[in-house]
Amino acid sequence: MILIKQLHVSRLNALSGGVVVNTTPLTAIYGFVHALQRKLDETLDRFVVIHHDSRVRGERFFNYDTMAPGFCRSASWINGKDYPKNGLSLSIQPHIEAAVTLSLLIHCDIPPVDALPLIKQFMHNARLAGGPVVRYQDIVLLDDEAALAEHIHTGYFVVERKDLINPDQPVPSLISALGNQSIPWLFATSTGYRTLSSPEDREGTRLYDHDYPHAFVEPILGLYQYVPLRQRMAEPLPYLAGHWADEKTFLIHQVEYS
Repeated sequence: MILIKQLHVSRLNALSGGVVVNTTPLTAIYGFVHALQRKLDETLDRFVVIHHDSRVRGERFFNYDTMAPGFCRSASWINGKDYPKNGLSLSIQPHIEAAVTLSLLIHCDIPPVDALPLIKQFMHNARLAGGPVVRYQDIVLLDDEAALAEHIHTGYFVVERKDLINPDQPVPSLISALGNQSIPWLFATSTGYRTLSSPEDREGTRLYDHDYPHAFVEPILGLYQYVPLRQRMAEPLPYLAGHWADEKTFLIHQVEYS
């Protein structure tokens, strides 16, 4: 197992799908783990997120109970056919900046002998949700899950709370749960996406010249909770994994292993 301790990300985009602001974007974290998997050429099939700290960049004005986040937008020319007929749109995702500190426990059956140098090399240029990794405390290879308690003493597990969502009324029940003051530390975050177009090469997108086709997608939101480590250390770890539910829908969900 690979433990990345106290991973600090600057200028992370805390805006998920243009709908919610949160500092634990699971779709982006999955992408980070997937990029590391490609670097190591090993299967990293699940991971645990431990949240330590986050600060959204913004200001408080006359109403001191309300924080107005800083909001940035920009544009890029991506294939003329991808734009509205009557002009250009701001094609790059709107951005609300945050500084975030996380730890990641990533499952790997047998890490390669050169895993540590490769991971450290990867971390030099790593990004998460658009923000650069500016520092981390340590990278440790663990023999088993029990060793996690020796290295991480404080923080919050990120735990799925789909039990609070009514599948027949997902949006109203999500909003209702977020307003439930009796359950602390609930938040909505991106947990996958559904493609709106077929993947194809689009000049002007990131790595378009490296044989990475791109598709337009819409985000999928899920309900999660920050749970103190001391409350769950005796329970199975809340691993997260991704899978294709169908040919257009990619989902990230919690999978528990005893």
